[in-house]
Formats: sequence, structure tokens, C-alpha cells
Amino acid sequence: MKILIAKKPRLNIHDLMTMIDKIPTNMRMCQKRTLEECFQMFQIIYQLTTSPEDILMVTKDVIKEFAGDGVKYLELRGTLDPKMLQE
Repeated sequence: MKILIAKKPRLNIHDLMTMIDKIPTNMRMCQKRTLEECFQMFQIIYQLTTSPEDILMVTKDVIKEFAGDGVKYLELRGTLDPKMLQE
């Protein structure tokens, strides 16, 4: 995700860095988030994944991370930002 932030400096993401910094480098080190923090993460992700290339990069990173943890089966699901549906 930090790569996407670097690619999109025009976004005002820096105020949300505390939330992003909770993202572990290893899934075993996950910190618990409140429900409100989880919804805030969706808003950050919606702002950062605005192109098919962004989504492909994030998808590959997620798959690599889970594979590194030994996961053999993974289902990924996603939704569009509701604002994109109105355009």
C-alpha cells in the first residue's frame, strides 16, 4: 500500500498514516482494529486503487503475502467504491 501512496502524492493520505502504519509486514503480527478503523481502511483503499493496474498490484501483493504464510487456498472478493457507481 505504501507504494500506491507514493504514486499518488496529490491525495491527502498523510493524515491517515496512523491507520496505514497498523498494516503489518507479517500477518501474524496483525494488530486488532475497531470496526470504525476497518471502515476507514476501505476509504483509504478506495482512494488508492483507482486503476486496473493498482488493483492488479494489490491483488498480487495479497496473494504473495498469504502464500508466504503457507496458505494453500484463498478467496479474494472486492467491491467498487460506491462513488464510482454514481459516475
